[in-house]
Amino acid sequence: EIVSAAEAGDLIAYVEADLRLHLGLLALAGNGHLVEVVRDLRRRSRLYGLTALVEQGRLRASAEEHLELLDVLLARDEAAVRAVMTRHLGHVRGMWAAHRPSGEG
Repeated sequence: EIVSAAEAGDLIAYVEADLRLHLGLLALAGNGHLVEVVRDLRRRSRLYGLTALVEQGRLRASAEEHLELLDVLLARDEAAVRAVMTRHLGHVRGMWAAHRPSGEG
């Protein structure tokens, strides 16, 4: 769903699918309170930079990182999970840093 939404440039569907994926993975830890806290934080925050990724044609590559993460999780490859997550978080942090709303930072 994330990749399909990215291909279509549908940011609403992308964000909704992204939220379901991340909360679903987090739920596997068995901590319902943590899932609700993260859900609330994501509701309060905006995912800066997604419009720019669509305009630059890079949203699909970002979406495909999620598929790569699922593949290494299913393979139970801890080193690969760490590598994919480190790269993914670096991309997300860079995206947010580059697209702060005016008046911040």
